[in-house]
Amino acid sequence: MSGRRCRIIAAIDANHNGDADVARRLIDAAREAGADGIKLQKRTVGLAAVRQVLDRPAARYAALGPTYRKALERVDLPVEVLADLCEHAAGLDVLLAPGDLEAWRQLAPLPFGAVKLDTALVSHHLVLEAVAASSRQVVAGVAGATRSELDDLLRFVPGDLLLMHTLLRSAPTVIDVSHLVALRRFGRPVGHADSSLDGASSLTAVALGAVMVEKPLTLDRAQAGPDHAASLTPGELAALVRAVRALEAVTASEWLLDATPEEMDELEWARPSIVAARAIPRGAEITAAMLTLKPPAWGLSPRVQPLIVGRRALYDIAEDEFLTFGVIEL
Repeated sequence: MSGRRCRIIAAIDANHNGDADVARRLIDAAREAGADGIKLQKRTVGLAAVRQVLDRPAARYAALGPTYRKALERVDLPVEVLADLCEHAAGLDVLLAPGDLEAWRQLAPLPFGAVKLDTALVSHHLVLEAVAASSRQVVAGVAGATRSELDDLLRFVPGDLLLMHTLLRSAPTVIDVSHLVALRRFGRPVGHADSSLDGASSLTAVALGAVMVEKPLTLDRAQAGPDHAASLTPGELAALVRAVRALEAVTASEWLLDATPEEMDELEWARPSIVAARAIPRGAEITAAMLTLKPPAWGLSPRVQPLIVGRRALYDIAEDEFLTFGVIEL
């Protein structure tokens, strides 16, 4: 890991249920949990689906509206409110997720850091071209993308692009998280997003090199809405942040950590020292045949044996006596 810090993003998306005050509370909760950033989304409802789909009854989300159109209109915040939320999130990374080209045109002037393209937009070439023209980082979800779609994505977005390995709710997390390794072969940084209620796949992703982890955040999983049931509560997000930082702490260096005092005490009795294989008289030139290695580690380390061979003994050295720099000619 070499000291790399993974950015943890709390996805608010539609979990504000169209209430700007709830969105602010979610931003505050993300900040208090130790997240690095938040994600907000914007879509043009008329472009979210064809008319016959939008006007179907939305039985699952009846509390938000009688049809999918009405439910989507309920949770879609005006761009002016999103601008206020971007300011409210000062100090956090802000990712804005346009659902279509018109939504991107409204979001582009706002003060935010990165564009998040959810996985359905990987094949939306008009959106890819538009966001690539900005100077912002593009974070692209690639769940279910084919190799040709990934090639197109890299072609349309040649600049600052992060490939977000996204687990769909039906995906087996233990198996699919390994795709991060494959994504790294494209030479771009990788991230991970999922809607599981534990941190196992996120921690695995961090260990595999993810530089961003995204988790949906809610104030109450029992609320009506498409994402609440699969979102973390603020306390659960805080626990995930602590777990990720603890993992980074123990993998922060490519060098081995120093042994603890307890380990040193135990190893002292097991590690070898240079000792005399037989009696060495004073003035004798020390040869390799006169030396052997035996525990405990009370004498010179085996690493310095090449420096000892060829030196003369300053004193008589008895068999099995430890060699030290004090008994040889330097």
